[in-house]
Amino acid sequence: MLKEIDKYKDPYSYIGFIIWTLENITSSAMEDYYTGKRKIPYSYIMVLSSLYWLMTKRESINQKDLANYTHMKEITISVIIRKLNKLGLVEIIKDKEDMRAKKIKVSKKGAEVLTGFLDIVVEVEKNIQSKTPELMTNLKQLKDELSFKDR
Repeated sequence: MLKEIDKYKDPYSYIGFIIWTLENITSSAMEDYYTGKRKIPYSYIMVLSSLYWLMTKRESINQKDLANYTHMKEITISVIIRKLNKLGLVEIIKDKEDMRAKKIKVSKKGAEVLTGFLDIVVEVEKNIQSKTPELMTNLKQLKDELSFKDR
C-alpha cells in the first residue's frame, strides 16, 4: 500500500463513501429494472426526475433552473437535456416572448419511464428507512447545510 494513503484504509469511516455506495445500490437496482430495454444512464434519470419534481413547483423551467436545483453545472445539464430530448423523454419549448430562451419539461414518454425508476427509488428508500428511520431527516438537514444558497 502507498504510505501517503494508509490513513484512508477504511472507506466506510467516511460518510461520503457510504452515501456514494448507497447511490450505487440504487443505481444498480435501476439498471436491473431496465435490462432488456433501452439503457438510460443513472445521471440522466436523476436529471429527468429532478426536472419532474421542479415541474411540480413551477410552471416554467429552463436549464439554469434545473442546474441550480440539481447542483450540477449548466453545461452538464445542457448535454443531458439534449440527449433526453433525442430519446423523447423531455420536450424543449421555445419561449414565446424571448426566442432565445428555451423551456424544458418531461414528456409523456419521460413520465412513463420515470414512473418505473421512481418505484425502485421508493422501494430502496423504504428498505433503508425501515432500518434507520431518522436517516432521511438527518440527510435532508445535511444537504441543506452543505448547499450553496446563491448558486
